[in-house]
Amino acid sequence: MKRTLLFLGLLLSFWALPAQKALSWEDIPNVQLQDSTQFVSDVAHIIEPEALQRINETLQSLRQTHGVEGVVITLPTIGNGGSIEELALGILRGWGVGSKVDNSGFVMLISLDSRQIRIETGYGLEGVLPDALCSQIIAHRMAPHFKRGDYSTGILSGVQAIQETISANYEGATRTDGSEEDQVAEGVFNGLVVLLVLILCVVMLASYRDKQTAPEQRTKRLNRQIVSFVFIALIAMIGGSFLFIASAIVVLLALYAILRYRLSQEALRCATCHQNKLQRLSSTDKLSLLTPAQQLEERLGSVYYLVKQCDNCGAVERYGEVVGGSPYKRCPHCGTYAMQRVGTQRLRSTDRRIAYINREEYHCLYCDQDHHKDDTVYRDDGSGFVTGAIIGSILGGSFGRGGGGFSGGGFGGGGFGGGSGGGGGATGGW
Repeated sequence: MKRTLLFLGLLLSFWALPAQKALSWEDIPNVQLQDSTQFVSDVAHIIEPEALQRINETLQSLRQTHGVEGVVITLPTIGNGGSIEELALGILRGWGVGSKVDNSGFVMLISLDSRQIRIETGYGLEGVLPDALCSQIIAHRMAPHFKRGDYSTGILSGVQAIQETISANYEGATRTDGSEEDQVAEGVFNGLVVLLVLILCVVMLASYRDKQTAPEQRTKRLNRQIVSFVFIALIAMIGGSFLFIASAIVVLLALYAILRYRLSQEALRCATCHQNKLQRLSSTDKLSLLTPAQQLEERLGSVYYLVKQCDNCGAVERYGEVVGGSPYKRCPHCGTYAMQRVGTQRLRSTDRRIAYINREEYHCLYCDQDHHKDDTVYRDDGSGFVTGAIIGSILGGSFGRGGGGFSGGGFGGGGFGGGSGGGGGATGGW
């Protein structure tokens, strides 16, 4: 009784809203993108947990045993002017339910407000699940339970009827983890390792050739890069390809040793007289060789300066490195990293589209100039609210202005096989 009242309240809240456009397949959350073991998108929240588990297990078994992919979707409504047949076909094609080769997929779609059930079949299942049989499954295995409000049993019974039919009459490609797939996976993995090694070689060479940075600083950067790679490689060894990854480590370490040696020599070489006579100055000695702006940056801790002087010709080399996390920013007027934020204020706008303007105020401690940065916040016009209310609020998803759609991804994610269909199946009611 409570479940019925909750459902009626949900429908009343939808009817109170302005007329909504028909849903498209892109508006429906594809649960496969989040978890490859899930085949049910229960947007209407009408399936009990125990039945949900059994439905997922049945559809998982169909995929593993026969290579057939199925998905169950429940919706409070498909929107005004929407066709359940077009929506189901859009889901089948858009999600690619079924094998790309065999097109062995089906979609079971339930719309509560129109009291309709649609079983949409892919090209490869039209012979095993003809329209007449799909109609019988809806009428005899699902509708009687739906009329009593027992949606969980009705959906489970319909899925089981499809499984029984496919098991008795369909010979499809099963999903296996054969040696051929393992070899392909290993080849892809090794290819990624080679690509990673090449990328790291380029990155290390780029760090080495960055003449604007002091050799000591470039050496630190190389140290971080090589440590990161070795750590990742050691973790990857757990999954196999030990000799291949070990060879990659040897190549990277050899390149690292060469570049580190050259940087150690470059750190001593004077750019003016080309003698290895450069000496690093202490914090006290280097201040007199910095400009007033650089001295201020050094005191504020916004830029660290490394200063070296040649014992042979007296030439001075200065290298500045911006300190990460410093509250001081670069002043657009004088270029000194001495500009700090002094306040914020919220401004009104005469433009009705703008809710407010958030202004950050800055002051440069070197040139004494004031600056500001404006961030305009626009009003939400509410477009796309209805679609978001039906799906986004139920699932806790995030929809942007103008509607938006479900964004998949996450741990254990997968997807369907790329199947398609041409409108086969049946529609029934209760």
